[in-house]
Amino acid sequence: MSMSLTRRSAALALAAATLAAFAGAQAVRLSSAHALSAPIHITEGVNVRPGPSVGSGGPITGIPAGASPDFNCWQVGQNVNGVDVWFNVNYAGKTGFYASFYDDSHYATDGEITGKYGIPRCGTPPAPAPSPTPTPTPTSGANGAENAAIAWARPFADRHDSTYNGLCLTFVFRAYLNAGVNLRPWVNVGINGNTYPQDIWGHFTHGRTGSGLRVILYAKDWQG
Repeated sequence: MSMSLTRRSAALALAAATLAAFAGAQAVRLSSAHALSAPIHITEGVNVRPGPSVGSGGPITGIPAGASPDFNCWQVGQNVNGVDVWFNVNYAGKTGFYASFYDDSHYATDGEITGKYGIPRCGTPPAPAPSPTPTPTPTSGANGAENAAIAWARPFADRHDSTYNGLCLTFVFRAYLNAGVNLRPWVNVGINGNTYPQDIWGHFTHGRTGSGLRVILYAKDWQG
């Protein structure tokens, strides 16, 4: 999707501002049990297998070119054409591994994967569960998680970053993950490559979505 810097900035700002409207969302900690979306797409059809090697077993399912599965974690496995990383993913109701050689992810070292895409290494101990806290009284303002998500997202718009160009919903989910909240399991409608934040508006099983006024205000502030 081609757009000018100003329009790209406004699009990122609009996506980031959508975060503020998810008021009252309940925080959860990211772990390998919570799949997440990432700006990674399959470049040619690939099989999903039980483990990180062709010898681990027959294909569980296949992922077509252009698709982006839900990512659980990554692991070093069989070297495929110089790439030894395999991603554990959810796709078509199945969970398994595929070789990263067949996707468009880019990283100089394996260690960059988590920092760049937010996908943890398989076997990484999950963060300890937070102590129970009283349910807050809903307000019209943003809570701590929302402020943290916006703080993470805003620099992308300010510097006209194109990393998430055309990936508005991924941008929203990633911002909340950086604030410690995984929104993906709470959406009760289908999501695909053509789904935008406005398409899931009002389709959450937790929390509430706001009136949208904050989206307008933030988009105006960040178009610059």
